[in-house]
Amino acid sequence: MEQCILDIKELSSNDTGNVDLKEINLEVTSSEVHALVGEYGAGKELVVNVLTGAEKKISGRVFFDGIDVTNKIKIGGSTDVLFLLEEPMVAEGLTVAENMYVLRSHSNVIKLINHSKINRAVKELIARFELGISEKTHVYKLSTEEKKLIELLRLCIYEPRLVVLYEPTANLGSKSQDLLLRILNELKGKGTGILYVTNKWDEALKYSDRISVLSEGVLCGTLSSEEAKDKPEKLLKLILGWKKSDSTKREAEEIETEDIIDAVLRAAEYLTSNYEINDVLKMLENYTCKIMESDSCYVYLVDEKTRTIMDTIKHKETESIEAVLNDEVVMRIMDNKKLFVSNFDDVLFEKLFKSIRNTETIVCDPVSVRSHHTALFQVGYRKYYEPNEKQKKIFHTLSRQVALAIDNTRLMGSSVLLQESHHRIKNNLQTIVSLINIQKRSFEKKTDNEVEDLLDNVVSRVKSIAAVHDLLSHDELGRSIINLKSLVDTIVRFNIVDGTLQVRKDLDDIFIPYDKASGISLTISELINNCVKHAFKDIDSGLISISCKSFDDNVEIVVEDNGAGFPNRSFSAKDEKLGLSLARSIVENQFDGTLEIASERGAKVKILIPKESLLLTRGS
Repeated sequence: MEQCILDIKELSSNDTGNVDLKEINLEVTSSEVHALVGEYGAGKELVVNVLTGAEKKISGRVFFDGIDVTNKIKIGGSTDVLFLLEEPMVAEGLTVAENMYVLRSHSNVIKLINHSKINRAVKELIARFELGISEKTHVYKLSTEEKKLIELLRLCIYEPRLVVLYEPTANLGSKSQDLLLRILNELKGKGTGILYVTNKWDEALKYSDRISVLSEGVLCGTLSSEEAKDKPEKLLKLILGWKKSDSTKREAEEIETEDIIDAVLRAAEYLTSNYEINDVLKMLENYTCKIMESDSCYVYLVDEKTRTIMDTIKHKETESIEAVLNDEVVMRIMDNKKLFVSNFDDVLFEKLFKSIRNTETIVCDPVSVRSHHTALFQVGYRKYYEPNEKQKKIFHTLSRQVALAIDNTRLMGSSVLLQESHHRIKNNLQTIVSLINIQKRSFEKKTDNEVEDLLDNVVSRVKSIAAVHDLLSHDELGRSIINLKSLVDTIVRFNIVDGTLQVRKDLDDIFIPYDKASGISLTISELINNCVKHAFKDIDSGLISISCKSFDDNVEIVVEDNGAGFPNRSFSAKDEKLGLSLARSIVENQFDGTLEIASERGAKVKILIPKESLLLTRGS
């Protein structure tokens, strides 16, 4: 018979931040996964903070196995109750095996551990779940995802009575999420009760037995996962906050609600498949125009760090409509963090826009993911329009689906990235090997200078690959996109070590997807290496100028120097194939661009690449 392990009764909070809990009643029984689902700001984190003991401004009671433990549970205080939070809780200085057996608060007893015994046990556990991590590796050497996997495996060792998971799939790729499901099922089989706290209702359907919905600090209802899967509209109505309407309005509102639910379900369908972000955003824009009865819809993808618009996805009912905001206006609305409405009778209305045609009203909602500004969602109207409170709520509901799509892309990117990295690195290394093999046959006939040029080209290619992966490894948001400005800075750092050379840079913030970055990096690295190697042979000092500029339709990359110029350089046809012709081939074949060479006061290479070839999202 199932036992009640966690029993939360009439839990309320006071003055704890943006939202307070209001008389929450929630149970977790043995051998079940009970999901607590809510949007950002619903109060989920507050519930977790109460359970960990971090939040004490509460009323109500919390019972564990029938014992009142209100304000008494704490992280690491007992192996009967374990927490897996959004960020890993591991001891960086200990090995994988040591972390399995010693919680951080107990690390002072590390000397008492039988290392051979725990190493053997952890090695067997790792092999059973096919992790590919050594039990003797120090945890500080692991990725965030690997650290989280260590925490998951630790649950199997302690077999706690209760596990509290908060956004457990954060930083986990698809294979690791499969491992999470295996471990949850194993724990359930041994009687563990699991509270699964998340903002992703599709995860709740996948992992849980029961689902409770939290909205603005209020528990809206509880469904079994079978009922939610059979009739997902019930779950979505709880999540979206829709209530039964009176008979006079019911028919129209049910049609409207069905459209919204259809949009959310379609978005979920995309999110569980191998989709492009452009596809799901276009779909949401289409539904938004229908539901909001708007004439246009825009999503501005934002890089918070550089305050740059990375890309703009738009849907317009007719081409005669246009309402593209100025970049600084987008960021100003994002900073305000509130719904923004502006009409043509506002004094500064037209000054908001980069371009505007046949639009008299816009409504904008900032989209944040994990406290980071990521996008601005906008609808436009031909005529004057003033949304009421219900319409604002509908628009915000659709905006949250944009947030989920972007967040899912980030997570998917971090999981796919490793596989894609292996593929790209393999291709680049195969190119390097091929180049070496081509030259190997006539190696003995080459002069020392020719051999040196060959090796320099190989080194240049390796550095270009390293530049891309160096940037990806430092991206705090785990994205698979790269700022061209940062890429050039890294390439310069990798290629120019001679203190006599000056580098002048004029770089715009231009964002490109990872799969385009390798080609761009290789091209720029070739050009810079060309300057370093050939421009200043008989000159004590020199200047290399690099510019990357974004125009309406093209990205322009210019690398020039004040050195010897091309006519005086000792390029043979074979050498050129290894250098400039490779750059030209990448520009023309991979990016449909052009490469022009000039030699005036030194050498100058100008590259034009159509923006369409570098888009973060595919065109429709």
